[in-house]
Amino acid sequence: MAKKNTEEKIEIIDFNEDVPEESKKNADKKKNYKKSIIFILVGIIVIVAALFVTDHFIDKDKNKDTKKETIEVTSSVDFNKELNNIINVNNYTYTNDITVYTIKDSNAIYKINTTILYNDNKYKINKIQTVQNIEYENTNFYTKNDIEYFEYINDMTSNTYIRNNIDEVNYNSRLLLNKFITYLLSNYKLEKEEIVNSNDQELIKVILKTSKEILNNLSINDNNLVMDASKLGNNNVLVELYFNKKDKKISEIQIKIEDKNAYQGQIDAEIEYSNVVYKFKLFNSTEDIALPY
Repeated sequence: MAKKNTEEKIEIIDFNEDVPEESKKNADKKKNYKKSIIFILVGIIVIVAALFVTDHFIDKDKNKDTKKETIEVTSSVDFNKELNNIINVNNYTYTNDITVYTIKDSNAIYKINTTILYNDNKYKINKIQTVQNIEYENTNFYTKNDIEYFEYINDMTSNTYIRNNIDEVNYNSRLLLNKFITYLLSNYKLEKEEIVNSNDQELIKVILKTSKEILNNLSINDNNLVMDASKLGNNNVLVELYFNKKDKKISEIQIKIEDKNAYQGQIDAEIEYSNVVYKFKLFNSTEDIALPY
């Protein structure tokens, strides 16, 4: 009987044999594709993790700063007494900053920045108007002696001053602090008190709510600064009082208004809205005023 050959035929592969070029290219493509996928996934994971960590610390810092900047308190500051102490002060600074935004013209932002320095029996008004990045500045002076009142009006064309005699009513029309505080003390409601940080200094911030009619006491004899409070949307405004935490002396009074009709002067464009800030500060520390002559 013949012996059956059970041996299988074995194919020996030579690993040193060159792989066909096309197969090699396909293999490389697959390998590179897999690597790209892996790198993209790793990149996405790293970015998401970084965003999560960053957001976590930002939120943490925000919360920390908020707590540091505004801490609601009930302080022992006697703001009625402090307001009465400065009601007749004749040495202080008043600023009125107006910004008007017009419709469909971002370049036509209109600004008026007015600063009045009061010092004893004289004061000066410095006004800077900005229209489409063109700035106009002029400064006028007012003074009185025992029997006379004078104004020094800046002639911008010649950069000289013209002195005129004025009456007492004209002179007093720009003295604002007394009538402002008198109205406030008779018409307010306490909203809240906070501890705030400003320039690394802790201040007590007292917020009072009062009628918008108080703004009529902040208008001066100037066409740009006349305010008719009845045209504003809100019936009330918030008055912010700032006191030094150490001695509890008043350092600043501020009102902020954002309203389409906050600025009521003439402007050759339709107004979208206006920001107006009124501020009293530097009580008994305003610099001396040198008259033009």
